[in-house]
Amino acid sequence: MSGKIPDDIPDDIDKEEYLDFVMEKVEEDPLLRDLMNAVHKRFWIEHELFDDDLSVALDLVQVIMLTSYVSKVELDHYLSTKEGRQVLDQVKVDFERGAVSNDLEKRYQRNATPVLDEIDEYIEETRRDLFGDSYEEIVEIEESDRDDKNEILERLRDPILEDPENKELVDRLSILRNTRSRVESFPYDKSDLQSEIATIDGDEYRIHKHYALQILKPRLYTQLYRFEEEYEGFPLRWLTDLTIPQARAVYQKYKQGDFDESFVVDEVEREGYFDDLLEEVAKLPSFREREDLMQEVVDNYRDERYASVINLILPQTEFLLWIYGAYLNQQAGETIYLNTDYDNFWQFNPRDHNDLSLQSVNGNEIQKPRIRDLVQNTAVQDYLNEAISEYFVDELYEERNPILHGNVADYHSDLEAAKKLIFFKTIIERVTDQLRDDIVDQIYDDLPDDFLPDDQ
Repeated sequence: MSGKIPDDIPDDIDKEEYLDFVMEKVEEDPLLRDLMNAVHKRFWIEHELFDDDLSVALDLVQVIMLTSYVSKVELDHYLSTKEGRQVLDQVKVDFERGAVSNDLEKRYQRNATPVLDEIDEYIEETRRDLFGDSYEEIVEIEESDRDDKNEILERLRDPILEDPENKELVDRLSILRNTRSRVESFPYDKSDLQSEIATIDGDEYRIHKHYALQILKPRLYTQLYRFEEEYEGFPLRWLTDLTIPQARAVYQKYKQGDFDESFVVDEVEREGYFDDLLEEVAKLPSFREREDLMQEVVDNYRDERYASVINLILPQTEFLLWIYGAYLNQQAGETIYLNTDYDNFWQFNPRDHNDLSLQSVNGNEIQKPRIRDLVQNTAVQDYLNEAISEYFVDELYEERNPILHGNVADYHSDLEAAKKLIFFKTIIERVTDQLRDDIVDQIYDDLPDDFLPDDQ
């Protein structure tokens, strides 16, 4: 990074020692290190500081996108058929001769058409929900030949699109339109045919295989399953730890009536999971004084003391959510806590405020609030996705009181402990991600022009 040192350091402090001290702190503090890396990454992207031209980065993004949608197991399964092998051979020929086969283009168009029709249905369904009573009028104007239709549409649509309460539907619409744009294009073009193809895990044809499967089954390279009506009832919608192939497979089992949550245990027990959890926890100052407690949670799980895991992690989850509310209230411009005065959101404790009340999303005051009120009825719900909020309110909170008040005795399974650990980690990651993004936004504009990584 830049060696620039602030001008306002007192004269009796050696400036080089000061800089070394600051960099040591960055290396020691996981949150500072995370922030520094985020600033560097943003600077690299916006100033195109790559070893080669920007196309290298774009090719890497394409590789990540392809491999994230479909697992190697799925890839090998679908391409083991006669049709799969045939399409893969044609893809290889395309790359050898540098031209796209007309036969493959026609095949892709046939396979993509029903996917595009499905996307269009979801788009119109979302627009109906978004525009409400104005939907029919908007469609009529869109289909008209009026000279002033753009001005009319802007007047009708913009207030709805800009309303914060519609953010979820606006985001949904954007995702669907971006998905449509991808699906309506053939998987590769002339520039891809002329580019060097990456070798993945020693397989020089891995990308060719993804292209072949995209041609055969374009829907696999989307997340359209999340828009299906049945998905609304899927009990693990809140689970963000899963890869796209894992989530799709679990959801398909749910649809088929063969749903088994035991994979949640496998996720927690995979190598490195607890290291990742403790690393995320260490990023939040409020939890650094609880390091021993969090280590005890981990040790208890490893020693199969699942009741102890649950009894410890439930209060930590609530503590984290109250702090998150305090952060949003103090730093994000949201009005959540009423009748409170605190200097440090990291140290916020609702028990320190006898008159604490909440402002609901409807503007009403919630007196003597509980943690469910915070998650379900305040602006906090806008920062947690709908599935996360619903899981906390409908399942986790409903289990909380019977467990903590000793009214149940059969809650201590590895599955229940694993679910609560994953939920806690999900919230931790939400908080740290937002904190990082907000702080980077605040400091980025003040960076000096010579702010560069050491190796630049």
